[in-house]
Amino acid sequence: MKKKIANRFFIYVSALAILIAAIVLICNIIVENSTQELHFADINKVPRRSVALLLGTNKYTLRGSENEYYTRRIDAVAELYKAGKIDSVLISGDNSSKEYNEPEMMLADLEAAGIPKSKCLLDYGGRRTLDSVIRARDVFGKNKYIIVSQEFHNRRALYIALHNDIDAVAYDAIYPIYKKSIKVKVREMFARVKVVADIILGVKPHFTT
Repeated sequence: MKKKIANRFFIYVSALAILIAAIVLICNIIVENSTQELHFADINKVPRRSVALLLGTNKYTLRGSENEYYTRRIDAVAELYKAGKIDSVLISGDNSSKEYNEPEMMLADLEAAGIPKSKCLLDYGGRRTLDSVIRARDVFGKNKYIIVSQEFHNRRALYIALHNDIDAVAYDAIYPIYKKSIKVKVREMFARVKVVADIILGVKPHFTT
């Protein structure tokens, strides 16, 4: 009897694992295929837009060292500006506390990279990618822009834009020297499941003004 119960439990767990794996795979394929032609690693191939949407991240890692994902995004925006691909930047990031302010940090570093403060807009409500992408249109009136982040993040942002009738392309910031870690890959795989679910459920930004 115990063996029967154990076998049945194993079958149920295995079936659930297969179902989860299938959902993750399908969602990732959907995001990859639908955004294939919309992101660019070569700056010469990036279509010109009046504004870039810079997606935020922490400037520092948990160990206190500088986050290369952050610095590479700053570099990418500076490249777009100096190449005449954009006129201004919408900086979108998390400002959930007085002690943590991604937009202000990015603004300071963009200024240091040669982009005038007068050319930058700050979105303090970009708590997550969906918020940043949709708020760019609904709050700041930007419906045609270049998204700037690393490729894996850009594809997810582009998927959100596509399903919200936003005319967006993306410029892929260089990956850090240590490339994509297993942790980043796994987290992104499940983030894509979440974004597909958000689109299906019609999830809106946390802040609408």
